[in-house]
Amino acid sequence: MMDITIHQLRADSEGEETVHAGEAKWLDGSWWLFNVAIQKYDADKNPDGPMEYLPRREMLDYREQPADFVNEVKDPLYMSALEIRMYLKAHAQLDDKVVARLSVDMFSRLALPWTCLIVCLFGIPCGVFTGRQGALMGIVAALATFFLFYILMHFSAWLGKSQHFHPLAAAWLPNLVFLTVGLVWIRQLR
Repeated sequence: MMDITIHQLRADSEGEETVHAGEAKWLDGSWWLFNVAIQKYDADKNPDGPMEYLPRREMLDYREQPADFVNEVKDPLYMSALEIRMYLKAHAQLDDKVVARLSVDMFSRLALPWTCLIVCLFGIPCGVFTGRQGALMGIVAALATFFLFYILMHFSAWLGKSQHFHPLAAAWLPNLVFLTVGLVWIRQLR
């Protein structure tokens, strides 16, 4: 990592200190800072003495590993379900709204791959019903199905993120609705 700034309480509990480092490396199970400048502050946040310059400093009191920082830097929009789960475990103090939003995103990532199968199960009877009415009706039915699923998916995600639904139920609701309708229609085909 490059250009690191760390704000922390001083070891003597007399104030704070800011540690600036040009580079940080994870070596032999601990963090090493290089080209270090340390400025100590008193309880009133005024500089307490001159800056201290060190060529390197080992940070033994930091337990974070490089993998812990990956989730901090990455936008949750680009995290996998597993990364979101690890992020939620590592940040148990998050606000309930943030937890709900991230949980809906996590469960949605797990529910989305099943959407293809469920829409196919829904589309088979839909195609049979509209097949007798021409190609135009099939295209209209396919577009209507897409927009209905899209609207239901975003509406249920909104319900989950605003804490009206449990995140698991909000993520799976569109799949369950379309699966139920598809299975009822397939049963009616017989």
